[in-house]
Amino acid sequence: MPAVLEQSLALPAYQMTYLAKQNQPVSGDYFDLHDMHFTQQQNNATRTVIVPANKQQGAAEVSTELTPTSLVKGEQAPAIKGKNLLGHEVTENWSSKQFVLISAFFADCTGCANEIPAVKDFAERHPNVKILYITWDSIENSRKFTSLNDLEALIIADAKPWLQQVGVSTYPTLMLLSPTGRLLYADAGDDADGSALQKMAELLIPAV
Repeated sequence: MPAVLEQSLALPAYQMTYLAKQNQPVSGDYFDLHDMHFTQQQNNATRTVIVPANKQQGAAEVSTELTPTSLVKGEQAPAIKGKNLLGHEVTENWSSKQFVLISAFFADCTGCANEIPAVKDFAERHPNVKILYITWDSIENSRKFTSLNDLEALIIADAKPWLQQVGVSTYPTLMLLSPTGRLLYADAGDDADGSALQKMAELLIPAV
């Protein structure tokens, strides 16, 4: 859907940002799923386009509840494949036997940046939890995001197939996995106040 939409707007070289009705960053697939109507806000100087959803007059109301992932609690997450910031292929297959906190982001996502201090605080309080930042974004954009936000955690870029496989279309999304890679908790939306992370902290019990 996103590529088709970008082609239909004749803006293949522009950075596209999609917003749900509550101005939450989502993927273009979200528009397709909910049959969204939209406008576009184009900036030729920065070569960016913001595509906010809107309700067409007379159109049926649809649910816009943010869904973090298509995985259900206790379901095994597939191995993550992507590239690190050096451009090398990497695979995360839960071999470290640690709890894993995943933050799904993209570089221009304001909410993704807003919750980073809360994630860092979580990481400091729970040093045995592996922190992964996963994105469909390019290596170059991921490097900029990492530098701007002073991240030291592992970044896996170019991971769009995995994000689609687990049904992540809202950003940011946080997921806590057991040491064997099973979903324990997931939350979609800006968690700058750390409320979702606190719920995850309560689940850090012996391996599932």
